[in-house]
Amino acid sequence: MIALEHELGVVDDEGTMWLCSNSDPKVFTTNAKSAVYLPQSDTIYVLKDSGKVDVYTGSSCNTLRIPPVRAMAASHTHVLFYTTGNDPIYALGSNRFSQLGQDHHSVQSIDGDPQPIGYFSGLSSTQGTIACGLFHSAVILDGDLYTFGWKKDGRLGWSDDDGIVGLAVFIDDNNEEIEINAVKVACGSMHTLVVDDKGYVWTCGSNKYGQLGRTLQEQEEEEKFDNVFRRCSVFQNEKAIDCYAGRWNSFVLT
Repeated sequence: MIALEHELGVVDDEGTMWLCSNSDPKVFTTNAKSAVYLPQSDTIYVLKDSGKVDVYTGSSCNTLRIPPVRAMAASHTHVLFYTTGNDPIYALGSNRFSQLGQDHHSVQSIDGDPQPIGYFSGLSSTQGTIACGLFHSAVILDGDLYTFGWKKDGRLGWSDDDGIVGLAVFIDDNNEEIEINAVKVACGSMHTLVVDDKGYVWTCGSNKYGQLGRTLQEQEEEEKFDNVFRRCSVFQNEKAIDCYAGRWNSFVLT
């Protein structure tokens, strides 16, 4: 489901996309797999069963010229595409905080057709997923989590000030760095959630409203954020299968 300016867009289990408002629902398109909405340009992106992406802006419609797409994710200002090609991740929209995986000093935005993120060139994978926060992005490829965008308040889960794209850092209960096999990811405005293949939930970023689902360590408590991923203590005895994020809250499906 996507929230448009005055309507809701829903893709049913038969691949029909409906637009719902105060009047009767109407068919928008068919053979749809999913859809995302980019409010900044009032544009709808519809992923078709074929892997093609149709783009609707006003009364016009065109098809993106990129490899077949597996999944899409969008924020208010940018979109990511996970594709089957040798360049698995494409991006478009605002790059104000390097959320398109490129240095914002050299690229402010990408308009028209999406462009590949060079960092991921050659890392094609059939096991991946993507997520967009307000000003940051997350990519999982073969169990590895990469994040990029605005580093403020620890939302990327790593603290290298020089890098554009980086591998997230996961810290266990003994305060030791470990490797996990990430399978799901969600991005809020200033925090990020991950589910691993064991059903554990990991969080990083701002905890101003308790959205990390855990207490912060003493040295981080005053700042109200954590710049590495740690296990969410709320779900110690339950296995998670998916995660979702609002701007300032988190949702975990067990």
